[in-house]
Amino acid sequence: MFGATVGSLRLFLQSIDSRKTALIWQRTGSQGNEWMLGQSHVTLREVHQILIDASVGGEAGDIALDDLSVTEGACSPADGLYDFEEGTCGWTQEADDDLDWIRGAGHDPVLNSKPSSDHTTNTDRGYFYYLGSGSSRVRGHSARMSSPLISAGKGQCVYLWYYLSGQDPGTLSVYQELSGGGQSQLLSQSGDQGKMWRFTQAPLSNRGSDYRIIVEGTMVQNNQGIMAIDDIQLSSYPCTGPGLCDFEMNMCSWRNVMEYDETDWLRDQGNTQAPSTGPSTDHTTNSTTGYYLYVDSTVGRWGDRALLISEIFSPESTGQCFTFWYHILGHKIGTLNLYVNNRTMYGSGNSLGQHMWTESGDQGNVWWKGRIYLQHKEPFWFVFEYKKGEGSPGDVAIDDLHITPGSCDPVVEPPPTAAPTNVIAIGVGVTVMILVIAIACTTFYILRRRKANSESLIGNDMMEINVAYDLYDCELQDSVT
Repeated sequence: MFGATVGSLRLFLQSIDSRKTALIWQRTGSQGNEWMLGQSHVTLREVHQILIDASVGGEAGDIALDDLSVTEGACSPADGLYDFEEGTCGWTQEADDDLDWIRGAGHDPVLNSKPSSDHTTNTDRGYFYYLGSGSSRVRGHSARMSSPLISAGKGQCVYLWYYLSGQDPGTLSVYQELSGGGQSQLLSQSGDQGKMWRFTQAPLSNRGSDYRIIVEGTMVQNNQGIMAIDDIQLSSYPCTGPGLCDFEMNMCSWRNVMEYDETDWLRDQGNTQAPSTGPSTDHTTNSTTGYYLYVDSTVGRWGDRALLISEIFSPESTGQCFTFWYHILGHKIGTLNLYVNNRTMYGSGNSLGQHMWTESGDQGNVWWKGRIYLQHKEPFWFVFEYKKGEGSPGDVAIDDLHITPGSCDPVVEPPPTAAPTNVIAIGVGVTVMILVIAIACTTFYILRRRKANSESLIGNDMMEINVAYDLYDCELQDSVT
């Protein structure tokens, strides 16, 4: 599934007898320019058939299927992935805590609040673990759950999808506990983060010892909000770090906001299949094999938007500098905006946040560096917004996003040879005009001189009857006198 307006792909089960259907798996929007594995575990008590439904989202994108199979038994999850679809995946509740994590699904009648779907299947039949509101929840009470024992040296980074929604949903903490003793906190998230699944990651310590992953949820207040986790995965690749993404492996924690825009940001290489919609090279590797994010400017209407949202960042006392590289090429291609939002602004109805940076119009076939300095007292996140212009085609792309503590370094401007194409065109036009004027003046001067020389051969009696003189005539008159 790849494209700016690719639509959705859904998998249903339909009963042969009752003809009732149940949605068991779905994906919406672009999933990347590569083949992805989709699977769903079902338990049937009667004969069913599988229905596959693909919907067209717009004029750009493709949905393809290959290698379909039905097998008995549980699905085979990716190595190091705990999606909780088949059960607990070997995770166990701690005995010395106050509460227990609950495994449930979006259609669970016990679960009165969101999320209405899990992250794995994106349906209300998919499973996750959650801590909901209830009268038994007391401030400071916690629920701890531990993973199976993991072999030493396995995994360099832990990925986690989590859900924190509502007023005071609590604090989610993740720890690494070594079998020989010792525990270190990997990450912590708290507060209302909207009604969506969010991504976070943390590097694992490799000390030559087996270990477990501990997930802890701490309650803040009664009857307020919900906390959930899903799709915990151990990656053999190092973490990219908070706020650092070059898009070489994936989109990191950045995701499209498909509920509020008309098109998607796409991850692809310099040699994109769609012509004139992406730079020829990325910024990271300066090659056609490097990846970046771009917007397909050939589709949609004037004013259509593509929104991209980041993970949530913790504030720093010294402030922070957010740097990024952008590529904007094309006549009236549109506008690229950057916003910073937090819970206060979002809660007051400001869905985008504070407008911090903007650039529009043709910037030439070159990567430019953007940066903003910000100081926030509460956790915050970024939103990139592209608004389509009336011109087409062209490039709008971003790469190498990075946030660091402290002030921003001075901007290093690209070399003069990388000037935007409209500036070059203006310069060429002015130069040509000056050359034309110079040639005309020179030609006029030579012609008048020749005429003056021929007239100087005429007798003095003809010169005396001339009553109109110009500059050259005056010079000739003086020479005769």
